[in-house]
Amino acid sequence: MSELQKRIDSITGKIELINSECSLLRRRNAEARDQIARLEATVASQAREIELLSTRLEYLSVISVIEPTAKERAAARDRLTRLLHDIDRCIADLSDCNER
Repeated sequence: MSELQKRIDSITGKIELINSECSLLRRRNAEARDQIARLEATVASQAREIELLSTRLEYLSVISVIEPTAKERAAARDRLTRLLHDIDRCIADLSDCNER
């Protein structure tokens, strides 16, 4: 074999090695792009969930401020009971007045 043929064979071998490495890198690049797309979809989904949960948290915060405490409910119940007794007394007084 001539020296030129040896160099051509050496260069051909190196080209084949470079081509196989290039193919491998292209496959890895495609896999990495697929993984990036999946991760971006996951991030978008989690961002929507975070937004939904933040809204729910805000609603719950507002509700907890608006919702009366047990003490306030008991006080309101007592007030209504007193008002009903007052109304009953007024009705009884009106009934007495009508009977006279």
